[in-house]
Amino acid sequence: MTEPIPFHVQVSGKVDSLRLALTCNDDTASQISSQPSSSEASTSSSKRKRRLPFTSAKSKAPMMSSTSLSPPLPTEPCPDPETLRVYILRRVNVQLNGKSQLKNVILAEGALKSVPPMITDCYCYPVDHVLEYLSWEGYLTVDPDVRTGGFEGENVSVSDYVVLTIGKSEAPWDDIKCSIGIKLVTDPFEDPPAALL
Repeated sequence: MTEPIPFHVQVSGKVDSLRLALTCNDDTASQISSQPSSSEASTSSSKRKRRLPFTSAKSKAPMMSSTSLSPPLPTEPCPDPETLRVYILRRVNVQLNGKSQLKNVILAEGALKSVPPMITDCYCYPVDHVLEYLSWEGYLTVDPDVRTGGFEGENVSVSDYVVLTIGKSEAPWDDIKCSIGIKLVTDPFEDPPAALL
């Protein structure tokens, strides 16, 4: 039951929306960002705290002719966005005296690693409104103290889910949450024989 469970996440949308929805945490941002330029140093500290998964010095510049644009600036995607989570949730439902009691327990928290394709071009207006996508992969490892999988009894049921959440309950969007029911088992997974493929 403690074998790593691999997962892959791909988020698609408009470039400007992805910038706002998938922000880096402060520690990660300080590691992947370079020294700020003179123009960046003049920005407020509140803006510096909100690191973006991919940024460009020209991202908010007015539209210019192609001859006046400098070469594309290399950018880095956010390897560990604080607004994106993948985890295993266990829900325990107990029926007692005609009343239902629920308890949620997180059994595993996924560590994300950005994978290709990555956004590396200088996205300037109006290109920010085109559709692109970012990808992450990782593993979920259940706590060794968990000894049983989900089950259902007369007055109690235990069910497990892989949950993906995007957002921090901030405008302009509501948080996105997707839950997929799973069954944790003690038998390890084995690839089927080649004859059955």
